[in-house]
Amino acid sequence: MLKFFYQKIRVLYLYVFADSMIANYPRLKSQKHRVNLFDYHPEFRDYKRYNNSRYNLGDSLGFVIAQWMLEKKGLSLDTWVRKRKHFNCVGSNIFVSFQNSTIWGSGVHYDKKYSFLFRYPFSRFDFRAVRGPLSRKKILDYGHKCPEVYGDPAILMPFIYKPVLDVKCHELLVIPQFIKELEFRSKYPELFIVSMNTNDYKSVIDAIASSKKVVTSSLHAIILADAYGVPSVFFRGLPPRADFKYLDYYYSTGRWDVKIAETFEEALNMEPMKLPDLRSLQNGLLQTFPYDLWEK
Repeated sequence: MLKFFYQKIRVLYLYVFADSMIANYPRLKSQKHRVNLFDYHPEFRDYKRYNNSRYNLGDSLGFVIAQWMLEKKGLSLDTWVRKRKHFNCVGSNIFVSFQNSTIWGSGVHYDKKYSFLFRYPFSRFDFRAVRGPLSRKKILDYGHKCPEVYGDPAILMPFIYKPVLDVKCHELLVIPQFIKELEFRSKYPELFIVSMNTNDYKSVIDAIASSKKVVTSSLHAIILADAYGVPSVFFRGLPPRADFKYLDYYYSTGRWDVKIAETFEEALNMEPMKLPDLRSLQNGLLQTFPYDLWEK
């Protein structure tokens, strides 16, 4: 009972003081005259599950993409703005923190019941684009307005970085969900395995671009493989309820018949999904980036 009341009090505390934090971390203070980008810090939560790494590539890409977009207008994440603001970019980070934030390409993590504090008007998100139609439906269910503009911003990475090697050196690249990475490396030492517990996006993209096929349980490995034109197979590496975020992305690309391998062994023998045409999604994201947040 005491634990229940403690959790409720903590939620109310995070809600009341959300504007002064980033991602609901009391130790991570937001800056007053900045647009504060959502930043997931594994060391504040399940550090060991991230193989003791500070980084998860999917979350780190948000900073790379936002900075690239801002540089096109002579701006940066450090540009002074009149009021403190919050901005969510790459990642499943809608309804995980109480900041009244502008959302561009983020998604909902699970199809579940979230706190009533995320409902309008208790929270006032400004949606410009979301990862996919499943996220949008959840957002509408919670009373918010959300445009029908889809796309994970990671699909813009080919505009930002061209791989060093575009020669297909590897028949197969395996990118497991980070929770299972050490287990995979121990069980399959002969495989070409790349970690997502990094912020070195260039090395990961180089590995993807140099492979003929990617077998993965990582959402952003799938997205990067699609973006760089490499066929991929998705095998389930998380509980089935986590399928929500994967289906959200696949549906955004018009692929409604999603093939999910139940095991890694099944994935090895499965045909990859058809590669999508991402141009309309890319254009939609480029046109909806919230430059107005940086207007002085």
